[in-house]
Amino acid sequence: MIDKICDKERCTGCFACSNICPAGAIELKEDEGGCLYPVISEKCTECGLCRKICPSLNPPEFKSPKKAYAAYSKNENIRKTSASGGLSAMIAQAFEGIVYGAAFDGDLNVNHIRVENKADLPRLQNSKYVHSHINKAYTAVKQDLENGKKVLFTGTPCQIAGLKAFLGKEEALLYTVDIVCHGVPERSTLRDYISSEFSKLNNESAEIRFRDEKGWHMTLWEGGEFKGDIPFSLNYYYHGFMEGWTYRKACYSCPYAKSERISDLTVCDFWGVEGERLQKELRRGLNAALVNTDKGNELINLPQESELFCEEHPTYEVISGNGQLRHPTEETKNSERFTKLKYSRGSVYALKNTVLKKRIAFTIRKIKNAGNSNN
Repeated sequence: MIDKICDKERCTGCFACSNICPAGAIELKEDEGGCLYPVISEKCTECGLCRKICPSLNPPEFKSPKKAYAAYSKNENIRKTSASGGLSAMIAQAFEGIVYGAAFDGDLNVNHIRVENKADLPRLQNSKYVHSHINKAYTAVKQDLENGKKVLFTGTPCQIAGLKAFLGKEEALLYTVDIVCHGVPERSTLRDYISSEFSKLNNESAEIRFRDEKGWHMTLWEGGEFKGDIPFSLNYYYHGFMEGWTYRKACYSCPYAKSERISDLTVCDFWGVEGERLQKELRRGLNAALVNTDKGNELINLPQESELFCEEHPTYEVISGNGQLRHPTEETKNSERFTKLKYSRGSVYALKNTVLKKRIAFTIRKIKNAGNSNN
């Protein structure tokens, strides 16, 4: 029996190993700190496929961007309900085929789901600042491709790498979009934090919106009913995410955090945009897109010109404004402290005690806002 696939420090939790295992011997499980890693059972036949396709052990091929664009949806509803400019949503709506992406899927969990009905595409909109579990989505993608269906798969770069490694060859009907990623907290951290702040929330029917017209503003819903919000100024989870100390260990040495990309199209916020006109649009949501392949060019041209603003820009503008297109998030004393506290005292305690000055500041703010309850 194989004892491990790759070192935990390098594992991205991409699920390629569990999808490829012919014996069904690999399952990704949360460890004592709520971190997701593959566990190999006695059913293992030592075929070695998991190690052969693991992207952390077998680096994938990268491509330099061919073109860059600034883009936003002209549909105000799509733009308003998207985290940035709505480009990914516009492409998904115009794509004729099966779409895979991250969605809240019960118990505050984010999973990659298969969408065949365009009416279900809004579930994939908006950012999810948490690790989305692939589960058996790669296997489903393979089945769709074998059945002659076109597939659009959106995810983090490591998830795109996992899918391509699992498939083992270039697929003419597969189109991939990667989201520029700072790093991912484990979903156990999010689930525990929300439960601590909203004790009466029914997690089974709850959903979170991480960004809205107010900016980085966490809003909670239960069965479509508004249940409350946590502004950035009082949100421990947000601060841990934005300051980069709640991520998986592998995120701090991410091999995908560079200008060369693994997908057909890369989408992100256009933080580096030049020019006053588009800087104003950035406040309302503005995407940057890096076209990395001919398929990426097909994707960016799918929405009608009347529905999508799309303007070519130099690639350096996109790269200069997004640190994750140049280097991974730095591992700091705070990230090390958070991990240590999470394993010893739990994720909620770790969120609230990693930076003691922040806890003092949040306590003062809560006293000032004593009349406003989140519950």
